[in-house]
Amino acid sequence: MNGVNEFLHDDERLLRDVDANAEECAGRWPELVWRSESAEYELELNEEISELEGSLRPWALVLDGGDLLDIERMLDDFGTSSVRLTTGVPSGDEVPRRLLVASGSRVLHFDHRAVDKDDRVVKLALLSKPSQTLVRQVRSMGYDYVVERPVHPDALRHLLRAALYRGDERRCEPRFSTGYPIHYRVGWRRCEAMLAELSRWGCSLWIAGAPKLGSHIKVCLPAELTGKSSLTLSAEIVRSEGCGRVTQVSVHFGRDSRTRARVGGLLPQLRCGPMTLPS
Repeated sequence: MNGVNEFLHDDERLLRDVDANAEECAGRWPELVWRSESAEYELELNEEISELEGSLRPWALVLDGGDLLDIERMLDDFGTSSVRLTTGVPSGDEVPRRLLVASGSRVLHFDHRAVDKDDRVVKLALLSKPSQTLVRQVRSMGYDYVVERPVHPDALRHLLRAALYRGDERRCEPRFSTGYPIHYRVGWRRCEAMLAELSRWGCSLWIAGAPKLGSHIKVCLPAELTGKSSLTLSAEIVRSEGCGRVTQVSVHFGRDSRTRARVGGLLPQLRCGPMTLPS
């Protein structure tokens, strides 16, 4: 009996620690919220863009060391006004209003004091050849996200979209970009999936096929993602949205304190951006 009480005590302590860390870091890390490619979201983003068309300053600044062409294309797809610099430092009218993306060779070429705090500029460092020294240095400079390639392109796309968005947030729980391969089980059948996002109460998966709403599955998170042993979670499919041959599904985990604590322990490592894909 004492063993059960000790487990419950440790479980509740872990929950309190996760909640406290989330509250403490809320002002430092913008909460990433995944949104579908719906017309409603596109309309909201386009309306915001039209309001600032008369501004000389761009929404996004890309400090490109030669490896951020995909970022420029994504911003163009969004219709976002942006400036791309491959050399030199940005002038006053090139300081972004929403987003700064810098490659590893260019992260030192920006004076953060030039950013207006009221603009809440999200700063993203995208490192193609990371080293532990460079990662530590970039994090000490106050970058909100430090992403190490290779990273799933859709995870990166949603991260950029969320960084640009400033509307009201309707989710009660923050969800964190992941972009990591996992698998799930339906009965004894094993199926491959891409973990799009993760929260304490559920996750979003990209899968092949069209599962039935209400289906019960087992979501299996590998040791590379958990940092320890693999983790299997009971889940129920509550939403399904087709996109070509790939379906994005939302699932809810079991609503017990043990599940919440186990998943919550994984979230701090995702606060700096999507996971690096296995080579």
